[in-house]
Amino acid sequence: MISILNYKFQNPTFLKEALLHPSKKKNINFQRMEFLGDKILSFELSTTLFKKYPNFTEGDLSNMLSDLASAATINELVNTYIKKYIQYTGDINEKIIVDTFEAIIGAIYLDGGDYKKIIKKLWIKKFFFIENSKKNVKNLLQEIAQKKKYNLTYEYEKINNLFYTTVKMNNHIAKGFGISKKISSREAAKKLLEEIAIEITHY
Repeated sequence: MISILNYKFQNPTFLKEALLHPSKKKNINFQRMEFLGDKILSFELSTTLFKKYPNFTEGDLSNMLSDLASAATINELVNTYIKKYIQYTGDINEKIIVDTFEAIIGAIYLDGGDYKKIIKKLWIKKFFFIENSKKNVKNLLQEIAQKKKYNLTYEYEKINNLFYTTVKMNNHIAKGFGISKKISSREAAKKLLEEIAIEITHY
């Protein structure tokens, strides 16, 4: 079996087809799986938004979906996981990465795999920050530390007119820097939140 995105394919042919971009070789199966994966991704994100935000209007949900399913977001979330495996000709770009990811999701579905789990793991941080978008990141981190009874500490250092902050909580460490303590500590807190989002978020 071969794997990608921590999923092991029962039928490796599905993955091979999903990674063979048409720029490399004409591949109708790639385009069919891309079509399928695009619809699956949109459905899963739409369903999650619908269930998590019962008071949001159709317009609110559409705007959030547009952001969550945008090429920029998909590229940000999956680039490091799949880029090196794609077979293509020419210069790789955002569209190739997005199309390939959608083909992989289609391939996982056809293979009988848990595509929902993969989408959840990749998008969970995005949903976490949507839910807490109006909160100050340092206050949010403090709330989590108090609720979980974690020890939360900030350490500061100034080097060449820049402030460097190290924040530690429950064996997690993140660093930030900026022209002030406020900026550097906020950056560090945000990075730590991104690191622990999967642990504390219920999808």
